[in-house]
Amino acid sequence: MVEPFGIAGRVGEERVELRLSRGLRSWPIRDTSGGIIASAHGFLVEGWLGAGLSVANGEIHTTAAISTPADFEKKVIFGLCGLLLFETRGGALGRRLYPDCGGTIPIVYCAENRRFGASANQIFDTAEYDRRLLQKRVDKLVNKEGQAGWISGTLTAHAGTERLLANHYLDLDRFTAHRFWPHEEMLAAPPPTLTQAVETVAHAMEGFVEALAGRHHVTISLTAGVDSRLVLAASRKVMDRISAYTLSSGVETYDQTVPRKMCAALGIHHEILPIIVATADEMEIWDREVGHAARSPNRTSYPTMARIDADMALTGLFGEPARCFLYADEWRTIENAQASPANILARLKQPQDSEQEANVSAWLAPIAHLLRSVILDLAYIELRMSSWGMAQAPIQRTSLWMLMPFAQWSIQNIFLTLPVELRTCEPVLRLIGNRLWPDAMEWPINAYGTWRDRLGPLNKLAQIDGLKTVQRYIRKRMARQH
Repeated sequence: MVEPFGIAGRVGEERVELRLSRGLRSWPIRDTSGGIIASAHGFLVEGWLGAGLSVANGEIHTTAAISTPADFEKKVIFGLCGLLLFETRGGALGRRLYPDCGGTIPIVYCAENRRFGASANQIFDTAEYDRRLLQKRVDKLVNKEGQAGWISGTLTAHAGTERLLANHYLDLDRFTAHRFWPHEEMLAAPPPTLTQAVETVAHAMEGFVEALAGRHHVTISLTAGVDSRLVLAASRKVMDRISAYTLSSGVETYDQTVPRKMCAALGIHHEILPIIVATADEMEIWDREVGHAARSPNRTSYPTMARIDADMALTGLFGEPARCFLYADEWRTIENAQASPANILARLKQPQDSEQEANVSAWLAPIAHLLRSVILDLAYIELRMSSWGMAQAPIQRTSLWMLMPFAQWSIQNIFLTLPVELRTCEPVLRLIGNRLWPDAMEWPINAYGTWRDRLGPLNKLAQIDGLKTVQRYIRKRMARQH
């Protein structure tokens, strides 16, 4: 039986009782008063800290005076990277649980018993897990959709249990979730120029990768896509200390050919790993560890990760907002209509469902005044990546930790405020890549809009459950017409 990845806890009247998975740890956080104001739990990229932050004697120190939650968010949370949760200890900061940028350690919580964990399986025993399981919801939203269905928003597969989305904190006294990012002043500030955006993102990507490679054996999950290419480009100065891998189903495709040839030319060790297909028992374990709330191709391939010889892997996740992922074909007209829950769910390729629509309606209400483009970027991060991508972490990270250089506040601030036309007409990601490592960007990129992508739905049709996959694709395309 695998040991699940993540953090589980129970909130008492005065303190939080925590259980961390193997390899994770806690750091007390002290401000200029000398007192402990909070803790960081998880894995910290110690060599890549924001201004005024340092690590000494197993503690995180800030030179700033922290007197409000906003101070803590801007001067502490926004300067720390890794796989992290932040727990404030009361007083002026309240008792809160904050996720890192991207919500890379997922959290679901049950207000009734004041427990939280990375999945429902980490907060309920077997009997309670089965009693609370909403099988009809699972059948409709997860199983019916084949290999890529999931329950979006704050909903989970269990009664009385909600998901904490990225960019929201959990009030540990009231057991309610509240948004803390993006800050209004950030959205109101003058937008960055293209030059500023390129320099900021390139610097952050490079610093993150170099800090990890200096202390750990790091590999890169590499395809022919632009996002993972930038992760590779950010490794230029430590290329002798990193490797790369690409998964293969046995038939060589563009995504295997390009990384193999490119790494050979650049002098980077690259391995193509044949996918090990999970057994029926292993897939049942996967379902349980993700709380029956999501499915993906990882469900059938996750045993392959145990074959990767590295401390951790880097992926290109969270680079998608830089290319307007949910509205790339219609950036010129995206502001012409208001955001609606039904349209957001359709763009996420979700089936029609009244519960999900009501949940997304509540999610949308506090941000409905923002530009529609910003709302859709947040929808991708929170309603897809947080409730689908990161929800897989309790099982997907049992063999190999996955870290995401794009999941940094400085980078996501840029992506959310950079004008849409600079993320579409101007190839901002390519410019960042050329700033980091021009040679790595000379190789072909399997970009959205090429003929290879147009063939994608036809290729999927030939796969198992291919018709359902194409139905999701059509639903998303139709959503873009409204």
